[in-house]
Amino acid sequence: MAESRQTTLPPHAPPTESTRTGLYHPTLTEIQQDSISKLAEEHWAHKDPESRKWDASVVEKIYYKELQETGFATKKLMLLEFSQYLEKYLWTNFDASKASLAHVLLIVLMVNEKFRERVSAWDSFMNMPAQFPEFFSRVLHLSVSPLVDNLTLQVRRFILIFLIHAFQSLENNLVRKECLRLVPISIWHCLSTPERREAEFRMNKELKDTWARVIKKYRAAEGAHKQKLEFERSWLAELLKGFVSILYSIPETGPTNDDAVAYCERFLEFLIDLEAQLPTRRFFNTLLDDLQIVVLCRLAPIVRRKEGSELFLQLLETLKFYAGFEINDFDGSALADDEMTAIHCKKLTELQ
Repeated sequence: MAESRQTTLPPHAPPTESTRTGLYHPTLTEIQQDSISKLAEEHWAHKDPESRKWDASVVEKIYYKELQETGFATKKLMLLEFSQYLEKYLWTNFDASKASLAHVLLIVLMVNEKFRERVSAWDSFMNMPAQFPEFFSRVLHLSVSPLVDNLTLQVRRFILIFLIHAFQSLENNLVRKECLRLVPISIWHCLSTPERREAEFRMNKELKDTWARVIKKYRAAEGAHKQKLEFERSWLAELLKGFVSILYSIPETGPTNDDAVAYCERFLEFLIDLEAQLPTRRFFNTLLDDLQIVVLCRLAPIVRRKEGSELFLQLLETLKFYAGFEINDFDGSALADDEMTAIHCKKLTELQ
């Protein structure tokens, strides 16, 4: 498996999130009459940078009144993108220490909209690249407890879609740097037992030296930096725990929450992408196996539902394929028969 990203996005994503096919296109009259266009005209659309005045209440109004109250209507998001809301207003006025929840989520939504329309998204951040790590950190904290507990499943899915786009964009240096912070060997701190970690070290002795260096760096860290390292090494495990909780909230029979099903489908897509790229697979594959995520998915009530589980089951099969792919997780080389036998024996020993 090469270092460059392998495209894993199957033709399963909802049309409104993955392709232009069937998109609604508002007429010129509808564009001009929409309240979004009037706000854009007043605050950012045709003003030169020097004459644009920042008004935080405009951000709150657009998020809560124009978007949340309309169910995050595609038409509204299209008009915001058309007016270059992200480039001309949201990002140029972003300050991670002051930005509201609405401000951060609007940036997430606009990035998602750009991807939906197949417009370059990450270029929008290049005029203030130093702010990007802080913005990305804000998004990461929103994706796990305790902050995520205050968000609806729909908004959690929006954040997850943003993360999917990010991890599918490792060719972009700005994005790659932030994503790879979340998948180093330090995530093995979240393995269920130290014995599992030692078993991996016996399979690859160089990893033990790498682990020792990481531990030394962590112990030398202090204050905010140490807290940052702790958050980054546990982020994926916490995200996985949140996914399992939502997954098991979907009943085997009876009515279900469509947003929960959609979130779980998207989450499997996210896991497939992590597994299908060597830079993210290296240490994550062991964590995925140790936490028994594939097994938990196979045992979940949704698997036994007669309706509404087809896409989930398709994605689960794809995840199982990538999780068991016969390659060396560290260099991408194909595993020989004797190596596969050794791995199989190791797993049998762990079960005893």
